[in-house]
Amino acid sequence: MITASDTQDFVPFGREYVQQHPGKFQIQVQNVVHTDPGLPLLKSFRDISIQDNGKKEQWTFYSDPDKDGHHGNYDEELYVSGNTVVWSKGGLDGCRSVVKTFTMDTPVLQALWCKFVIPESSNPEEICSTLDTEGVVQCGVCVVESSCVSCFMEDGSDYLAALPFQVAHVWVIKNGLLFERTVSPTEYRSLKRNAPNQTTVFSMLHPLDEVAPVITKTGSAGSQKTSYLTDNTQHVVFSSLDPSIVLTYDTMVGVHSAWKVRRARTEECSAVCNTWDQSASIYQMGPCTPAQNFNQSSSSMSRHYGNISASPQVSPLRSFSGRISSPAFMSHSQSPLTGNPPGLDRRSQSPAMLGNTSLHRLHTPSPQTSKSPGNFYRTPANMSLINESISEWIEPITPEICLEHIWTETAPAIRDGSLGKSSKAFQTRDLCGQQYLCYLISYRQQLRCVKFEESNDLKKLVFGTVNIIPCKDAVPIESKDLLIVLDTSGCLYVYSGITKINRLHVPTLPVGGNMSLSMLRQMTPLQSPVRGGVFTSSRPPSAMDARFDEEFQLNQISPVQTEFDESANYDDFPVGCGYIQCLRDNISDRFTLELTNGHLCRCTIPDMTNSPGIDLSLKALKHMLPRDLALQMLGKWYTVRNSPGGIGSQPEWMMFIRCLLGMMGYDTAKLPLTFKQEMDLSLSPVSAKRAKTSDQGSEEDWEWMLSSDHHKFVTESLEDVLGLSVCNVIPESTQYQQATINTTAILFTHIPACFMALHLVYEELKLNSLLVEEVEQLVVLLHQLAVDLRCNPPSDWPEESYALIGREDISKLMSLQDREDVSPPPGIFKRKPSPQSQGTKEEDDGMEHLDDEYLRLRFSEDLRVQEARRLLQSSRPARISLVQKPEISDHDFIEEQERHLYAICIRTMALSVGRGMFTMSTYHPLSTETLPIPKLCLTGKAPPRNTTVDLSHIDTPANMTAWPLFHNGVAAGLRIADFSQVDSSWIMYNRPKSNELNNEYAGFLMALGLNKHLVKMNILNKHNYLSKGHETTTIGLLLGVAAAKRSTMDLSTMKMLSIHLPAMLPPTSTELNISHNMQVAAILGVGLVFQGTGHRHTANILLAEIGRPPGPELQNCTDRESYSLAAGLALGLVMFGKGKETMGTSDLSMADTLYHFMVGGHKRPLIGPSQERYKTPSYQIQEGDTVNVDVTSPGATLALGMLYFNTKNRAVSEWLQVPDTQFMLDQVRPDFLLLRTLARGLVMWDTVLPSIDFLKQTIPQILEDYAFHKYQMEDEDNTIDFETMSQAYCNVVAGACMVIGLKFAGSANQEAFDTLVECMNRSLKVISTPPLVEQAGKSTVENSMMTILLSMAMVMAGTGNLEVLRMCRMFRSRVGPPYNLYVMYGSHIAISMAIGLLFLGGGKYTLSTKDEAIAVMLCAFFPKFPTHSNDNRYHLQAFRHLYVLASELRTMLPRDVDTGFPCYVPIEIRFKDTEHYCNESYRTSAPCTLPELDLLQEIKILGPRYWPIVFHKDKNWKSLKLLLKHNGTLYVKQRAGHLSYVEDPKGYRSMLAKSLTVDQSSQTCVKPDIIKAFTSDSKVIALTEYFFSKHGDTHEDLLQVLSDILYECVTHEKPEAISTHITLDQVTRRSEFQCTSLGISQLKLIFAYYNLEHSSVPTGNEMLDHSGVHEEFQGQQLLKPEFILSTKNRLKDVLDKWLQENLSVLVKYMKGETVKGSAVKNLSAVLVWYDIPSPADIAHISIDGVPSLPALYAALPQLHVSTLMMLLKAWRTDR
Repeated sequence: MITASDTQDFVPFGREYVQQHPGKFQIQVQNVVHTDPGLPLLKSFRDISIQDNGKKEQWTFYSDPDKDGHHGNYDEELYVSGNTVVWSKGGLDGCRSVVKTFTMDTPVLQALWCKFVIPESSNPEEICSTLDTEGVVQCGVCVVESSCVSCFMEDGSDYLAALPFQVAHVWVIKNGLLFERTVSPTEYRSLKRNAPNQTTVFSMLHPLDEVAPVITKTGSAGSQKTSYLTDNTQHVVFSSLDPSIVLTYDTMVGVHSAWKVRRARTEECSAVCNTWDQSASIYQMGPCTPAQNFNQSSSSMSRHYGNISASPQVSPLRSFSGRISSPAFMSHSQSPLTGNPPGLDRRSQSPAMLGNTSLHRLHTPSPQTSKSPGNFYRTPANMSLINESISEWIEPITPEICLEHIWTETAPAIRDGSLGKSSKAFQTRDLCGQQYLCYLISYRQQLRCVKFEESNDLKKLVFGTVNIIPCKDAVPIESKDLLIVLDTSGCLYVYSGITKINRLHVPTLPVGGNMSLSMLRQMTPLQSPVRGGVFTSSRPPSAMDARFDEEFQLNQISPVQTEFDESANYDDFPVGCGYIQCLRDNISDRFTLELTNGHLCRCTIPDMTNSPGIDLSLKALKHMLPRDLALQMLGKWYTVRNSPGGIGSQPEWMMFIRCLLGMMGYDTAKLPLTFKQEMDLSLSPVSAKRAKTSDQGSEEDWEWMLSSDHHKFVTESLEDVLGLSVCNVIPESTQYQQATINTTAILFTHIPACFMALHLVYEELKLNSLLVEEVEQLVVLLHQLAVDLRCNPPSDWPEESYALIGREDISKLMSLQDREDVSPPPGIFKRKPSPQSQGTKEEDDGMEHLDDEYLRLRFSEDLRVQEARRLLQSSRPARISLVQKPEISDHDFIEEQERHLYAICIRTMALSVGRGMFTMSTYHPLSTETLPIPKLCLTGKAPPRNTTVDLSHIDTPANMTAWPLFHNGVAAGLRIADFSQVDSSWIMYNRPKSNELNNEYAGFLMALGLNKHLVKMNILNKHNYLSKGHETTTIGLLLGVAAAKRSTMDLSTMKMLSIHLPAMLPPTSTELNISHNMQVAAILGVGLVFQGTGHRHTANILLAEIGRPPGPELQNCTDRESYSLAAGLALGLVMFGKGKETMGTSDLSMADTLYHFMVGGHKRPLIGPSQERYKTPSYQIQEGDTVNVDVTSPGATLALGMLYFNTKNRAVSEWLQVPDTQFMLDQVRPDFLLLRTLARGLVMWDTVLPSIDFLKQTIPQILEDYAFHKYQMEDEDNTIDFETMSQAYCNVVAGACMVIGLKFAGSANQEAFDTLVECMNRSLKVISTPPLVEQAGKSTVENSMMTILLSMAMVMAGTGNLEVLRMCRMFRSRVGPPYNLYVMYGSHIAISMAIGLLFLGGGKYTLSTKDEAIAVMLCAFFPKFPTHSNDNRYHLQAFRHLYVLASELRTMLPRDVDTGFPCYVPIEIRFKDTEHYCNESYRTSAPCTLPELDLLQEIKILGPRYWPIVFHKDKNWKSLKLLLKHNGTLYVKQRAGHLSYVEDPKGYRSMLAKSLTVDQSSQTCVKPDIIKAFTSDSKVIALTEYFFSKHGDTHEDLLQVLSDILYECVTHEKPEAISTHITLDQVTRRSEFQCTSLGISQLKLIFAYYNLEHSSVPTGNEMLDHSGVHEEFQGQQLLKPEFILSTKNRLKDVLDKWLQENLSVLVKYMKGETVKGSAVKNLSAVLVWYDIPSPADIAHISIDGVPSLPALYAALPQLHVSTLMMLLKAWRTDR
């Protein structure tokens, strides 16, 4: 609630004055001869009015603003009653005086203030260019009668203008008036014509000018129409001077319109005069008058208005007679008469002059001299009023004002007619400067507000939408930019624009609905005497005090200071006040309440603030904040300041600080800044304690009672009476309560903007020496915000701002936004090979360039990284540790060694795939060197002589190293980091030296494509490689280019792939020798290029290729399964998740076709190009008429699942359901059940859960009952095929585990991991139990275990999980008999991939679960593994490396911003709320792998050792993504007094350092190690080591000073002050040898500053009671107070010592004698230090040559008395 101020009873001053006014009287003017006998008759007709104005009295106020636009403290009142007008002026002190009174012949319709301009230029073009005409400004009062207007100017001149029509209303426009004439009922029914005689609105820019018709301009550009304003349904309701607009209402349509008021242009006047309807004029003129009548000046051409009668029709045609005027006023070039007011025969004046303070003196008219009739009549005597001799048409009057249409409100559905006309209209603006045009519709009790603003070119006004405020009445408060609204319930509310601020309380009026007795009593009638004499319109405030006490209920308003958040709740106050009738008379910050009984009450709206500092702060905040927030902020502050009891005893600045901090989210009741002031105010006898919200009390009540003065008084009294000992207060008990932050506060997100605005105000206030106190108040608020912003700075500051506040860590983070290239992390160029790998180049294993700093921090407790590196190395000979038995010959033993070596080589050949994962993006190659590719070593060493063992004595498969070498090349290429600079020339530079393409280089090319480097390869080089026909090179290049152009539909890439796909070529194209594996790679490359696009033509081709028949002739006869699978995977890539979006593929029946390929059936006839291509059958394969599901089912099954990914399609889900009967299970191959389970999990993606229950729901009941139960149920049911059941069970479990692995890939979900571990343990139990394993077969169980192992590694990708690593090590050890029967090459590939996933990208990368990542992981982790190294029958081995496309860097590596070393930092990760969980978060320690960013809401840096950094989803999430893009390096800043977790894991050393800072006595010669506990600044550490490591000859006192300085600066985190301390100490020490006035003056300035600013340091017991305040005070100071005091005393001792030894030098100076020699500098220092004046200024102290001690002390009060006595003694001695 807002309280109005200075509320006073109000009575118009004119009402009282008119009662003593003589009224109308007539002075007989002699020698007045009317030359025209018809003039009296004319006046009689003119005085007749067809309007019956029922207003008995009216008044209006005016306040002339000053140059700054501020209104004064006085008003001017124009009071109209009958024929009398009273013009008075007065202030708020209750004293008013009459300026003028006017008594007219006829009743006054209206009186208003006006302003006219006499142009300086006579050029019509210059005059007509704008309404802002330069010239002599005439201000005064305009009195309007029914047919004439009188203007009385402030310079003494007056004008009388006769009007050719009866006036309805007059409106003030800029430098002129608008007249709206009366329209008769018959004229409403007459036909409207575009003629000047039917114009309803006229203008007058000066009383010497004729009134001219107003024209209007409507329409848009190109179709504008100009015409006279002849629409008699248009009525003016409001006019404005700035901007110059008028508001009209159309009673026919029922809408309001806004018009721009401007001068009519020449072309517009010509156009409207040429198009007016002359038939509308019924007046014709006679012949011209004699020629002598034209000898007058041009300005004497009067305008003819036709017959002036009761008819409302007028004819404003140019003529030479008809207007009463004076020849003396016919030209603008002549000065207007400034003599006595003319027209004494028709009106009288009371010439009360300005400054007369008499309120009740009756002014009689002074005698007036007779004037010539020419002073009154403006028509020459020889001109008749109606000249009948003119018979020709006369040109119309040229319009002067044009109303240009700019806005019209929307027409209502139901027209209100005349009832919809606004009863009041005004212009207002809100606190942010937005302008509104408001008009009140009393009929509907609505205030309609429309915002308008100038266009960008400042040429027109743009209006917005209409906003409606329900109310009875409203007035604007112009000086405050506020709006007072009387709502429909009768309560007053304060608005700013259309924003409601709060309720307005008028102290003299009751709050509730019950009206006081004084409000109900009958007030003074108009003509009756008033109570106690005459009440002026400015009654003193003291007069209201008595009424307030007797009529106002004090218990209705609490005197307690109102909180900013409580006062805003205006709905809690009672409503329903119906005693206010209307609002009126708004001037400056004052307005009048008119009650229902006629009583008037004048109210004043309180100020926004009385403090210039707060005023500047509010303006700055308004400029910095968005408009809506600025309005809320200003409204809340206005409510807090002006609430009932708001100011009271509280300082306004403290109210402002509490209000602003509260809006920023601070808990001001617990904030140390405001807590003490609040407690002090609560103890004040003026302010009372805040009312409790409940009867139970709270902790705050108890604390308030304990801190009260009463409690202290009673405690002391009882202690004295009972003899109790005084108990010292423990400092911790006086600590302030922990303050909290409300993050939902309106200004919380804008705290940085507020801080910047207030800082600019601070800089502005410092320039004004008169506002020092304002600066002191503002500094407190700025300090609070600065401290908090350093701890939690905003995310949108520029980089330099963070460096300014000492947050170099965030500055480094912000610098990433301006950096386009990705720079390598620190230490990436350092090669630190482990001791095991040191030696020759042949032994390099490709894992030398791992980030050892990161890995040592991430896995610091064990050697898992070294173990993983050992398990994946393939460049060293294997150890063949076989013991030769006596019965075995040497030849047989050699063969046994080679067979064992071959078994190990099968494992070695599979390691490159996992090593590529382990070393991905860990190496930055040099452009001048080739990429080192580690050797794939397939030899062994036999101890103890380390003899070489090779495979020369046994048979091995041909080309068994072809694909392992390819994988080795891929692993080497994947080492190249993303930030490496790779170009086409470097790629060619790595070509084999023999210029013959090999498999390793082929893999290298594919790796370059996977990490997006192959796009830089020249197209000619690509053509050169493809033309060679090397199979693996072509495969690597096709897949690499396709991966680099993924999801781009690149045309050139598509052409390159199409050449290798017969399906993409015309049937008649030339047959190319394209191998089968090339086609497999090309068709999957098509899927990569069109991934996620849903391309219709491509999907059609890929769908047909799944069922491609064998042939023609000898083609497509081998490894058809891999081609069909690749086609299905490619189709799934293109249409991934598009099952619901079949708009482009509905006619393909894609799902039906895929189902047909999955379950089989009769072949469908080929269509399109395939029919022509396969018309020749295959010569090797005869499939018959049914679909070969052994070929088509895997690809079709995965394609169906990928097509309907996460669609929950019930039909597709039932297709993929595992059969639940023996018969149906026999129809499906057991390994296909794995793919169906996997595909069904893709379709029902959201239902996949990481639990055992999910697995049980997936497995049919028949499998649960009969799988691995052969021996238990063999005798019960012989019809069950237990082998089928067991194999199906293994595959279904493996498929479900694969789904869980994909769903939770890279998440490290513990529940998912535990589920997979349980499945692995069951599988291990089965394979280790022969009766169980024989029911399913070891190969089936092995494939299931490898699938589960890969799933576990996917979930724990990048975590280095030890349990999975141990399993991998166990599985890896299965080499040789008997494992070689089922542990094949594919198993070792799966094991190596699992190890690589655990340490993906050197432990920095993990897997993503985005849709595009799921698709490529299906290609890479396809659960069918090769049996030997050249096996590509079911799945092309090159697809295993597509995991790169699903990997992403989500590892955060903190580094100390000062040292650059990696460190541990505790962090908190908070997830976004979902329907499954809410407010989920966990804490961990970085470096760590983050969850997927799409799942997170916030990441915080926690702990006391480092400054906090917060990444929030809605704020600086982009910075986090950039950080991860730049290798995840997060720079953090260490707090003073703490060591890193590497140096001090438990915090013991930091605690010791803190204890040293508390114990001041221990600060002697410090050790560098202790300083390092507080800072890592190299300069500070070097300074410490230089002075304190070796004492040498350094003085102990210097070491002590340096020790104090270092401790002070580093413990309080102000190392920048070290140089300042040392400089001051050097100046003091230098003064012992030679003083300089410059250094002394600097020291003196510093001492004076600290004495002034920091003089309130608590001491003694006060320090115990205010320990928290003292600590805060100590932290605020740049220089230590003890250091300042020590330096000052030391310098004073030096100067005093010199002064005692050289008093004679000072005596010479004081006597005016010359001082020479070395003593000059020391003397100057003494003079500066003690402020000793010049000899001329102290010459008066000498009496007879020797001054007295009192005189000397009065002249030199700075010197000690003992020094003065010594000086006096030396003076006398010298004499």
